[in-house]
Amino acid sequence: VDALPPPSRTTVVVDAVFGFSFRPPLRAPFGEVLSSMSAFPHIVAVDVPSGWDVDAGPPKTGGGAELRPSVLVSLTAPKRCASAFDGTAHFLGKVLMPPEVGEAHGLLPQTAWGSSQVVRLV
Repeated sequence: VDALPPPSRTTVVVDAVFGFSFRPPLRAPFGEVLSSMSAFPHIVAVDVPSGWDVDAGPPKTGGGAELRPSVLVSLTAPKRCASAFDGTAHFLGKVLMPPEVGEAHGLLPQTAWGSSQVVRLV
């Protein structure tokens, strides 16, 4: 993508630039990309907001510091950085895993979800 469209009240940006294994600092051109995304009022972040450290959350300064998604969709389990999330809705998306993995990490048994693929946390 060379450029994002101008921000509007109805535009939703899905933030899935990096995965949960991302570690700061950002390298060019991603700081500029995240700053452009931050101008939009509705950002849905997948698992870990881009530019955030999976454990520490958003950086204090630099690219990604201003990225504050309004919705967070955590996959499998909320990551530690989710404690810094201050948006309007936090969802947990179901990802299939062996039962022993879920038990080892204290996650809800997948049978508790029933047929639902998503649970609202906030």
